Amino acid sequence: MFATGPGNTVWRWAMTGSTWGPPEPLLLGPASIPATGVCAITSGPGRLEVFAADKNSRGPVWWRGIHAQPISAPILLPDSGAGLSAESVPAACATSPENVDVFAAGRGNTPCWWHWNGSNWTQGLPLGGGNLPGEPIAAVSPAPGRLDVFAIGADHHLWHWRKDPAPWPGGWRAAEDLSGNLPNGPVSAVSWGPDRIDVFAASANAGNPVQHWWSDGAGFSMDQLPTPPRDVDDHGVVAGTVAAASHAPTRLDVVGVTGDQRIAHWQWDGGRWVGPNHHGAGIPPRALSAVTRTWTTLAAALPPRRRVDVFGVGGGNTLL
Repeated sequence: MFATGPGNTVWRWAMTGSTWGPPEPLLLGPASIPATGVCAITSGPGRLEVFAADKNSRGPVWWRGIHAQPISAPILLPDSGAGLSAESVPAACATSPENVDVFAAGRGNTPCWWHWNGSNWTQGLPLGGGNLPGEPIAAVSPAPGRLDVFAIGADHHLWHWRKDPAPWPGGWRAAEDLSGNLPNGPVSAVSWGPDRIDVFAASANAGNPVQHWWSDGAGFSMDQLPTPPRDVDDHGVVAGTVAAASHAPTRLDVVGVTGDQRIAHWQWDGGRWVGPNHHGAGIPPRALSAVTRTWTTLAAALPPRRRVDVFGVGGGNTLL
């Protein structure tokens, strides 16, 4: 688990078995990280890729962890005049340690793209369109060579950029307006199978429901997640707090912070949505992060066990 903290520092918490270790700061080197957010992904077994925006160079900075070795000193990605805003938080996805893609909102309110080919980073490439207000971007790779990027535009619509398999820097389609009525803030995107994409964000519509876009490869459809019964008023979901994860094909878990400061949880079981179920109390309306884990039991006849872990920022800027 990673988070930014005072002193322009990125902190790491690691779990061994069922025990969390104490927080450890990552090496900063020339980087200075504003306390706006950090992105961490795995690019393969034992591999960690961590990204944040450097407020000095206004570009992404990268740390890499390999198995039990200490996480590397940070590397500044090539300066292409991206001019990331102070609010930019990079998004990343990877299909292998030699194939990593990073995105962030840059100068001109357009997404910029960097690609790692196993030995070098490309210069940042502006994708054009969208008119992003410096908000975090979501990115997924639903098939080899395919990239899909999402963000909320200044028109409060969801915007989509798609890259089909092609040598760098080709394959990008024109930005696509997916509509919606969304307050400024991050969105969450997940892919549970080839060409399948699900995107979630809290809506500005009455009751602040969670809007949902999905695609099986041929365009996007839109609906909204179930709302609570009339006798359960949770005041809707706060903008920018929605997170989604998938532990298996056709399975989704979605969480968000409600207006009455609880965590709402929805689950897609392959045929219908279950929820929202509510958990906790006094949860600050800040962005959540969700991850799923599965493991097998000693009894071969039993199905694999599943766990959803949700992280957030609590009172006093503590990690929940």
